[in-house]
Amino acid sequence: MAHSVAASPLRRALLAGAAVAALGTGALAASDADAAFTLARCGGAGDAKGIGASFQNTLHSQFRTIFQSAVGCEGIGTSPAAPSWQGDGSGAGKTALGSGRDGVRLPTYAFGGADEAPTREEMGRMNSGPTGAASDDGQIRIIPIATGASAFIVHAPEGCSIAGATNKTDGATGALGNVDTTDRASNFTQRIRLTGDQVEAAFAGTAATWNDIAPGISGTATGIAGGDQTNAGDDCRTLPVRRIVRQDSSGTSYGWKAYLDLIRPSRRWTTTYGADNRVWPRAGTGDGVATVDAAANGATCDGADRLCSPVERGGGNLARLVASTDGSIGYVDLATARSNGFFINTGTSDADKDSTYWSPLQVVAGTGRGLYAEPTYHATAHIGAAVESARGANCDTAAITNPATPANSPGGDPTLGDWSGAAAAGGNGYPACVLTYAMAWDDSAPVYGASAAEEGKARTVKDYLELIVSGTGQTRLLRADYSPVPAALLTYAQNAVNAIDWNKRSGGQVDPPREQPREQPRTTPRTDPPRTVPAPPSNAFSIPSRKATASLLTFTVELPGAGALKVDATTKVGRRTLKVSSASVSPRGSGRVTVRLALSSAAKKALARARGKKLKVDVTFTFTPTGGAARTVTQSVTVRAASRRPARRGGRGGRGGRRSNKKKTAKR
Repeated sequence: MAHSVAASPLRRALLAGAAVAALGTGALAASDADAAFTLARCGGAGDAKGIGASFQNTLHSQFRTIFQSAVGCEGIGTSPAAPSWQGDGSGAGKTALGSGRDGVRLPTYAFGGADEAPTREEMGRMNSGPTGAASDDGQIRIIPIATGASAFIVHAPEGCSIAGATNKTDGATGALGNVDTTDRASNFTQRIRLTGDQVEAAFAGTAATWNDIAPGISGTATGIAGGDQTNAGDDCRTLPVRRIVRQDSSGTSYGWKAYLDLIRPSRRWTTTYGADNRVWPRAGTGDGVATVDAAANGATCDGADRLCSPVERGGGNLARLVASTDGSIGYVDLATARSNGFFINTGTSDADKDSTYWSPLQVVAGTGRGLYAEPTYHATAHIGAAVESARGANCDTAAITNPATPANSPGGDPTLGDWSGAAAAGGNGYPACVLTYAMAWDDSAPVYGASAAEEGKARTVKDYLELIVSGTGQTRLLRADYSPVPAALLTYAQNAVNAIDWNKRSGGQVDPPREQPREQPRTTPRTDPPRTVPAPPSNAFSIPSRKATASLLTFTVELPGAGALKVDATTKVGRRTLKVSSASVSPRGSGRVTVRLALSSAAKKALARARGKKLKVDVTFTFTPTGGAARTVTQSVTVRAASRRPARRGGRGGRGGRRSNKKKTAKR
């Protein structure tokens, strides 16, 4: 029976992680786990380099900055350069550390990253090295550092209409938890959303046309203005679905196929098409093997299998190819999807309709099975480029299947065990989640040589990974559009990083510790702040901006930290109080959030009948910080009916019928 670890609720996971870490107020506080290092914490070299999963690109981009901040090394009086990162794919990360058949390690790289963990055989080659001699044997650790969402990204055919599509998004309809995504026909933010079967069929090549995955799509395709004209002039219903996938050995592909396998295991997504993640089913039958060939298929994806990939490695290149290929679909980590413009912008006409976005996926298990969940923690974070406080992957309910455990790992240490069968797809929420790992040496002295330069790199790698798996670090993952590691696995990760040391053999230590693995001190952490009289969390907040239209109220709220924000809008009609709208937000940290209140139909009718065509609306904001007392603020805004303006000459919007392409230009 497959072993699984269900992720705890997000807040509990973070608290558990912080408790296990015992790191005090700073993410890099002192510990007793440095016996063999001659360099103090944050005293390492600045030329440590990492390579691997492009899924981790945004993570490392953020943590390289944090490493040199007050919660990193600057907080203890030093500021070494952070490790560099090269996101060439999980396969590149494993190969650099010696997973290839010859066991050759690339000394340029001090650590790696992967979403598809190495197999036992690959770990054996990493540990043994190329010479066969015991003198260069190492011990690679597989350390869970984050979870994240694989976003299903879509470039709906330009010029086509989904107004008549039977599977378009519409507010809270069909959403998990009946959460309103605010997708509306009125602001042109509706997206297509496929059933699980439709997604699987699309990537198998059996859902061949856009009418197969968006029944009711209509119109004549225009192609991308100034770009891909492959579809121009064609019937939208018969346009082919172009599959854009990775051509490198990709852990993101591994995670995506694990999700597809949950929908249709008979397709053998994790066996026939999983042994080599560069192969996919042939179009039409969904059987056979089609190998991606970037050079042959190019950007237009016109081959018989409608299967193509970017020439260059990494998720960012895949996202950019979907953006430039009309009528295409793909998959990429949420952070990369957002940075490449796959959120959806609001519009005022069909000419402004946004055709590139990520789409929700059907839940595959639990009481919400068949309902739809967004890849984002906040259900409205796909509208525009969300601020940091509204970001985070929707993976805190992911079910981690087949992780390494103390019972099946060498010395009872899961980070020395086999994670190659582990996956985060499924659970009772967003179904396409990924567990991603750092790969680091328990002691790199025998691997690369016990020189001062190598010790400097090893010291920096340990400090850097310690920051990522700390309680502070796991909280910061949210701002980069990832989510924390489940509490049980985070314990493994923190103990593993704590055990990393230097030149253990010369110090007479067993390599690695087997019987009694070292743990971080938990009884009297030296730098913990006083806990007897904790200061209450702040409930002070401000509302720096607001905007009112005839159909929508928009507020920017500056919040001091995590908690719950409830917003209610009402108006007086005679002696009666009429509900205008309401919304709830659960911020997970300090910063600004945007609250949008769509006027109810009753409020719109009242506005139409009101004297002077205006209503005074009272908006009540109640913020309750986590563990603190609530505070309420009320503001009044005036809502005015939209003025009727005479139509302008020259076609739609006075543009002579020419379509605006502002967002497309911005994305590229």
